Amino acid sequence: MFKTIPLIALFISSVGGMFFNYSRLQKYFSIFSFFFFILEFLWPNSVETIRWFSIGSLNFEFSLNFSNTELVICSLVCSILTCLHIAKSFLKNDKQLNRKFGLIDCFSFFMCLSVLSNNMFQFFVGIEAMGLISAIFVSLEKNAVENSIRTLVFNKFASLMFLMGIFLIAININSFDFSVIKQYCESGRSSVLFLPTCLILISVLCKGAQFPFSYWLLDAVKANIFASIIIHSATIIAVGILFIAKCYSLFESFSILKEAM
Repeated sequence: MFKTIPLIALFISSVGGMFFNYSRLQKYFSIFSFFFFILEFLWPNSVETIRWFSIGSLNFEFSLNFSNTELVICSLVCSILTCLHIAKSFLKNDKQLNRKFGLIDCFSFFMCLSVLSNNMFQFFVGIEAMGLISAIFVSLEKNAVENSIRTLVFNKFASLMFLMGIFLIAININSFDFSVIKQYCESGRSSVLFLPTCLILISVLCKGAQFPFSYWLLDAVKANIFASIIIHSATIIAVGILFIAKCYSLFESFSILKEAM
């Protein structure tokens, strides 16, 4: 699990920023994660897997896919995070600055976890955490509780659709793995996956703040810090697009969904 070191660095940075006030070290953790993700291009693409638990014959796994596409996105996330930490010196008057940047680090950690995920369940865990952090981030601002509630409601609706979709897929093919789903779709038996694919598409549109679910994004970016716009409008949308790319074989199997996209 040598390749997981930059993820561990992001996690330590987020915990330290929120609870232990060593904010001066946060930018060094983000710089380290950025350069380590860059260094990983020198190693062959690989998939690291640890089994969590099993329910019957269905395995729940912690699986990370270190391919070039994923590493490019993670490197970009860490580079943006580093720039935010460098710019943090201009926001010294904010009393909750350390907590906010701890949340941004935590958000970045779960985004990288989602980007690197090799199965739908792990992707769900990552993007669910991102939605929760988004709502907490907005709630830190004065008079923003209503905005935070709307952000949370939209995200929970999307989470419910996503969870229903991936478990319907697991019931039919007994796996959450993206590669297994692709093989199943290519075998020509994907007709039973139409309903879960529709549920997942609705969820991704909502999570990614796409039409007609873009209303919550306007509330989310009202948090009074420039980083809020970046983490909400850029990263969340990017993760939604990446997920569609990861399981495009599902949408490609149904012409009506392919045309809608």
